[in-house]
Amino acid sequence: MSGNKKQKTSYLWTYYTVVDADIKTAKCDLCGQVLNYKSTITNLRHHIEKRHPTVNLPKKDKTSTNLPSPTTALISTKNSTIGSTSILRNEPEQPSSEALTNSNPLSAYFSSSSDGNQSSIRSFLPQSKKLSETQRKKLDKLLLQLFITDFQPFSIVEDRGFVNFVSALNPAYKLPSRKTISNSMIPAEHERCLNFVRNELNSVQSVCLTTDTWTSTNVESYLGVTVHYISENYEIKSILLECSKMSDSHTSANLAKEIKTIVDKFHLFDKILVVVSDNASNIKGAVQKDLKLKHFGCFAHTLNLILQDALKLVKMLIDKIKLIVTFFKRSTNATEKLLISQKNMGLEPKKLIQEVSTRWNSTFYMVSRFVELQDAVKTTIALINKNLPVLSEEEWGLCKELSTILRPFEEVTSQISGERYVTGSQVIPLTRGLMSVCKKMQKEPFKPVIQNIINELLHGLEKRMENVEHSKTIALATLLDPRFKLAVFKDETAKQLIKKTCTELLAAIWTETHGKPCTADDEEIGNTQNKDGNVDSAKFSVWEDVDNIIAKEKPTGTKTSAAIVELNRYLDDSYLGRKKDPMGWWKENQHVYPIMSKLVKLKFNVMATSVPCERLFF
Repeated sequence: MSGNKKQKTSYLWTYYTVVDADIKTAKCDLCGQVLNYKSTITNLRHHIEKRHPTVNLPKKDKTSTNLPSPTTALISTKNSTIGSTSILRNEPEQPSSEALTNSNPLSAYFSSSSDGNQSSIRSFLPQSKKLSETQRKKLDKLLLQLFITDFQPFSIVEDRGFVNFVSALNPAYKLPSRKTISNSMIPAEHERCLNFVRNELNSVQSVCLTTDTWTSTNVESYLGVTVHYISENYEIKSILLECSKMSDSHTSANLAKEIKTIVDKFHLFDKILVVVSDNASNIKGAVQKDLKLKHFGCFAHTLNLILQDALKLVKMLIDKIKLIVTFFKRSTNATEKLLISQKNMGLEPKKLIQEVSTRWNSTFYMVSRFVELQDAVKTTIALINKNLPVLSEEEWGLCKELSTILRPFEEVTSQISGERYVTGSQVIPLTRGLMSVCKKMQKEPFKPVIQNIINELLHGLEKRMENVEHSKTIALATLLDPRFKLAVFKDETAKQLIKKTCTELLAAIWTETHGKPCTADDEEIGNTQNKDGNVDSAKFSVWEDVDNIIAKEKPTGTKTSAAIVELNRYLDDSYLGRKKDPMGWWKENQHVYPIMSKLVKLKFNVMATSVPCERLFF
């Protein structure tokens, strides 16, 4: 092919992969549907426009529709070979990297000298080669990671340095414009991701939902819904289904409607084991009354409420600290002097931390950092001579003790807020551990006001968490955790109830797997006639009476007995170390406990917090 008859490639091939070039079939990369393309590819365009309306295709071009195969033409110029990808994408051509280089004051270092002796930097680069459609798709996908993973602005594709860098790596690759990225590539990637998630969740039998509302810096309200489940490979997985804008008031009815709309997109409603949210009445009402689903209050939020109630006893001290911290946060001069004071003391410079009431552990972080920088804070306040509250030595002592008694709660909140490991099974042992720590702290010689705070913390735990062992969802998750099983239960009644519940669930799974149990072999016992109606000689077998007796005495292998045997074997097995991975243990022992391993996939995916994350503060 030569001259003006050079073939162009439609940008549509970004979304398709050829299945069979002979019969001209292509598979949509977004949804997997296979379509035919004969003399034109109009039907491929119609499919994208109808099935994937979020993908904004370039305007239809007559020269780009009669294309039976995805090929890329190259246009040769006098000085360089430029990939015609910009033409394929129907974009305005961007300046080449060479043109950008020549417009730079430093271009003399990169171009040939007047006598032609100095080599151009391009002479050291690999020669431009034709990119296959597969290669270009791969590069496009890697480019998108800049925006999806690293949150880079789309305008980076127009930055001179970045354009030069990409051109040096692969001169044949033409960066797409920011408009193409925002209107076509990102929506297409969203479609791919959406279909992948739907296919992934299609085979899942049980999920746990976590949901929370939040307000952006632009004072816009959003509702986030995340699904958590255990994969076939015994891995805990979490997927953010949607973070949707909430324009209506946050009534229980509106919240329930929005949650159901999100869940129905993925056909998950009948698979929901439990919904975890904060303890607000509107979201609890939405889950329990409107959606008729099981609800569990966020454990970290519950701990935060317990702490906030107890810390009211030192509200005046906390307010003093907040006022000082606020001053330093607002004054760059004061902050600079605070950092200098720390340097003069041979300390690593750190800034004060402000409390945010809606953020778990924030009071502990504020008080702990304040105590850590005690000498630097005192020195700086004396230097700036501002009318700030002054803490007495008694109050500084209270701050130190307060930091000590809050630390166990910070440790538990951080532990329970992970999303890469199961957390629901840790609620009971961590609650019991906090109660034990509070009772130990009661025996220490803390100041009277700190002793009162400890008493309030213990009272709050006993009041708000008194029925946690009777929550079947949490209790069952704890039993299924090989690190804890039944050993961490304090209430004997709760222990026996969850053991009974587990046995019933295992029996149901056994029945579903094995069907109706047999009590005798029908082919061996009771057959006294042949098919032709004649008397079978087996009737006179010397073993007949013996076989009948044994058949009557033979254990039936009932579903309940099978469940009890496997559960007891599991409970008698050695405990897994506390720092070990329970999911890895179940993966290794799924064939040892075939019934219980199925139950794990159904009931072990419970999360303890409504907003699980790896770190609460960054």
